[in-house]
Order: sequence, then structure tokens, then C-alpha cells
Amino acid sequence: MNGTVQSDASRMTAQRARSMVMLAMAMANEAMHDGGYTPWQRVQTLTESHGLVMTAHGPGEHISFAQFRELIDTHLQDMLPSWVEAADSDHLRVVDDRGYLTDTALDALAEDSDIDYLIEKLHATQNGRVTLQMVVDNQAQERMFTTLRGRFPDSYTELRRALVENASLDTDRLKRLALPDDLLDCYTPIRPDAVHHGLWWPCPVCAWPMRVTHYQGSLEHYRVACADERHAETGASYLFTPSNASAPALEPAGSPSRVPEREQAMFLDPMAKGIPQALPEEEHRALKRGVWKFTVLPGLCELRMYQVLSELLGPLGKKASVVLWPGTDSYDLRVQVVGPDGASVVFRVDVKDYRSGTRLAEAVDLAGGDKGGAEWLVVPDHRSGQVDILSGVCADYRMRVATATGFINQVCRTTGIEMPGRNQDA
Repeated sequence: MNGTVQSDASRMTAQRARSMVMLAMAMANEAMHDGGYTPWQRVQTLTESHGLVMTAHGPGEHISFAQFRELIDTHLQDMLPSWVEAADSDHLRVVDDRGYLTDTALDALAEDSDIDYLIEKLHATQNGRVTLQMVVDNQAQERMFTTLRGRFPDSYTELRRALVENASLDTDRLKRLALPDDLLDCYTPIRPDAVHHGLWWPCPVCAWPMRVTHYQGSLEHYRVACADERHAETGASYLFTPSNASAPALEPAGSPSRVPEREQAMFLDPMAKGIPQALPEEEHRALKRGVWKFTVLPGLCELRMYQVLSELLGPLGKKASVVLWPGTDSYDLRVQVVGPDGASVVFRVDVKDYRSGTRLAEAVDLAGGDKGGAEWLVVPDHRSGQVDILSGVCADYRMRVATATGFINQVCRTTGIEMPGRNQDA
């Protein structure tokens, strides 16, 4: 590696370079495939995107505009500078075969702590397209939390729970929720990629509109699946074939992944409510993607943990308490129990649901641990592969890491309460 690139690498961190390249590929693909761009806006966005990639590579590595155009719809790793060491997210496809941003890419962008910094450095186009929908959603998420944080604790918990439990709903129910205007702004019409001839389907787990994908071939068909990969792989994935019927009949798409017995208490089964029915597009609203991603998904895990722990600890009476989102969300759960030896133990828990363990570890390190005072970082059971990398970072800030089921098992061991599957670590 020559000295010029080494010098540039010392100024440009690998994560900042990765963020620049990922955002550039997302911006460029949106410009190429979104019919709402004028020719001038498309050229300007492509030029700015190429400039981001050039900045990430540094003066020691050159990537021509022609090369950039060829690589914008490939894997992230194909566009990265040679000096950036591989990470778990580098193999992702930024767009699918139709030119749409993949859910994996959207999640990676949303989880990236460097994106806000980069957005501030970009030139804004006249209609703000350079920010992409994910930036708009993240801003909506931040506005949502700003609105909630100004509430008294009881009101905060009530409103936040309303969002978690109503990722989509009809307009009449939305009015009856009587949400503050800033929270009403979190709801928008059903997005186009979830609509088929004026109809859409809610995920049976999170209630967010499922994406409809059209496949042509020897047998033309459609796939309807939740954007959350866990919900989709455990049952929230369906197929239907074109017909003249007023509402297509969904059928399960294959066999869902099995969940270990030890995780059943925390498992939210997509098949428990049956196959979802089609709903009219015009009469419904859904949360913006950023609010769904950062509030609904972890919120479902937080609520389930609260319910499971409340049930398990109920027989202890006043010797145990479980509080959801204490202190207007200083952290997510506060569990206090009295052990068999009479000593009181308090667990302060922050729940995080990131697709990338590496990005979550970076976010924890950047924040210097948990600013709200949590001593436990808990991830959903299906993110168990993240525990090791998170434990290494969290140890520096005196935090412990566990899956949801693993944490519940720890509480049970502390109190001496039996839990199904407690001898099986999660």
C-alpha cells in the first residue's frame, strides 16, 4: 500500500468510508430508477454520489465515473476502497433486480451512525431527494422521540405503546387514538410497493404493510412478505397467483423456520393469527419505515419481555416489580427482585434490534455505553450471534449482554423461579 493511501486511510476511518460508499450507491440507484427525478437532478445526484465514492477512496485510488456507473447496483464490497477491511455487512446487495433498495440496505443505512454527518455535508437538491426516504424516516423517528420525551411518564408509556401496537390501522381508529399532531405525522398512506390493485396485507406479527413482489416465468405469481426478515422466515411470507377475484387468496410460502423450544416464551408466531386478510389501501395508514424499524420492532420485544417477566414474577408479589420504559425511556426495562437470600437486585435493560452486530457495537462504543444508565444490553433471540461481539465492547462500559430469553433466564436464576427451558442457554 502506498504512502498516499495510508495517509488518507489515517484521516478517513473504515466505517466513514463504508458509510460514504453505501450512501452513494443508494443515492445513485434512487436517481437512476425513480421516475420523479428530472434529468438535471439525476445528473447532479449521480455526480454527488460519485464524489462521495472518490472521497472515500482517497487520492491514492481512482475510480472513474464509468466504473462507478457499472458498480452502483452490485454488492457493497465491490465499490469499497482496497484499504477497508471486510465487515459482515459488505456482502449486501444495495438494490434488487428491479432497482429497488433492498431491506438489508435500508436497515444498514438506518443503523449507520455516520449517515447524519454525511447528509449535512451533501448539497441539497431543490426537492430534497438527496436525503433519501430513509433519512426522512430517521428524522421522523427523532421528532417522534422529541414529542414523547416531553410527556409525563404515564403518558409517555401509553403513547409509545400505542405506536408499537398500531404500526398500521384504519383512519377511524387513528382518529380515536387522539395522538399529538407530531405523532400523527408518523403515519402515512400505505406505500406503493405494498399495494396490489388497491389492496394490502398487514404482517401478522408487527402489523406493518408487507411488500408485494411480482414474479414472471412459467408460473406468474406474487410474493407478499414482511420487510423484517425474522417475521418473514418464521411464517409472514405468502404467495398468490393472479386471478379475477376481488381479493387474492394468500397461501403460506413454504415451511417456516422452527424456533427452539427454549425460546417459545418470547416467540411471536406469525401463524398464531392465521393468514392475514386483504385491506383497502385508501382507508388505512401505516407508520413511516424509520419509526417501524426503531420503535415497533424493538418495542415488540420489549413488550413481550415485560409480559413474560410480569407473569413469571407475579407470584412473588411485592418482592418483584417490572417497569416498562421507566423515566420516559431512560432505558427500556427496570426489573427489581428479591432473591432467596433476601438481597434486592435491580436489572436495568436496554433492548436493541440491529441487523448488524458490528454496527450496534460501534453505536454502543460511540455513545460510551448506555447514556440512560442501563447495565444490560439485550438483543432478540434470533440475534444471538451478536452476543460475542457486543460483549467485548460492552465490557468496557460495565454492561452485560444477553438474548431476551437468556436475560429472562438470568432473572429466574436470581429469584429461584422455574422457567420452561431455563436449563437451555439462549
